[in-house]
Amino acid sequence: MPLRCLLGDGDRDFVSRRALRPEQVLLCGARDLDPPEAEYVAAHGITVVGVEALERDPEAVARVLCERGFTAAYVHLDVDVLDPAAWPWSVCPTPGGLSVAALLRLLGALRASCDVVGASVVEVALAPETDRELLRTIVEACWRTVARS
Repeated sequence: MPLRCLLGDGDRDFVSRRALRPEQVLLCGARDLDPPEAEYVAAHGITVVGVEALERDPEAVARVLCERGFTAAYVHLDVDVLDPAAWPWSVCPTPGGLSVAALLRLLGALRASCDVVGASVVEVALAPETDRELLRTIVEACWRTVARS
């Protein structure tokens, strides 16, 4: 889990020099963690916001960041957080994921409530049948979240 490197865990050549603290991390929509990943998340008190909670209230993530006193955020979007019925073009499609509508609401809430200093969109498995318009919608929503002009 690359997140562990950002939290300062791992080989010194790979870990972040300025490690994040677990309370700075919100793991949103994760639903298929490997057992060692799940153990690490639980042992370090990393907040996990499940798919059902995100579908019900995607704006809750922004509220949690504000409640914790954070004014800036970085969005790392693994597209496998999305349900494969809506987005089947991910490296690890896993049923029971987030809807695109909830993702877009979440990004909009983050944009409105904090300074999103960067974003990444990863795990996209492009194929000839990939819905490029939907991909453009997702990437542009991430871009708008960062570019608050």
